[in-house]
Amino acid sequence: MGGTPGGGSGDPSGSSGDGDGSGGACVQVEPPIPLAPTDDAWAAAVDKDLYLPGHKVTTTASGFAAGERVQLVLFSYPRLIGNFTADADGHVEAVFAVADDAAPGTHSIQFTGWCGVVTARADVLVGSPAEPAVSQGVPAWVWWLLALLLALILAWVTRRLIRALRDRPVPPEAGAQ
Repeated sequence: MGGTPGGGSGDPSGSSGDGDGSGGACVQVEPPIPLAPTDDAWAAAVDKDLYLPGHKVTTTASGFAAGERVQLVLFSYPRLIGNFTADADGHVEAVFAVADDAAPGTHSIQFTGWCGVVTARADVLVGSPAEPAVSQGVPAWVWWLLALLLALILAWVTRRLIRALRDRPVPPEAGAQ
């Protein structure tokens, strides 16, 4: 996948120019933020299978020209994450946090080169943070109250039993007349 340093080394069509047919270095222009991700993009990669709001996403893409500026957008709704610069090999790495208000589900991220030749995208699965468990049973204070009542009842029954045994009439001795 070679190409000229300013050209589109990652051009899916196989050409090595900058998209204008001249074969020279491109004039980098920031692309408009797209309304939806493109279907014919190259594959980008993410570092995990699942992210929660606030977690850091590390994503990479390649095929860009050396030094090319690359726009990163997060979809379900278009949100510009930022613009990054491809290294000498045309690789781009971006690290960003999942927004706190990101809805759970699959979102797409899309890299778009400023030379307009290469796009790459990946899916990001956003989960929802675990909510505190809601007790569907009896509150703990009720269990403590029941334990206290049971202890009081056992103490009362034990006291009554001891009194009953102590106050019991003594039977006459056998053989005494």
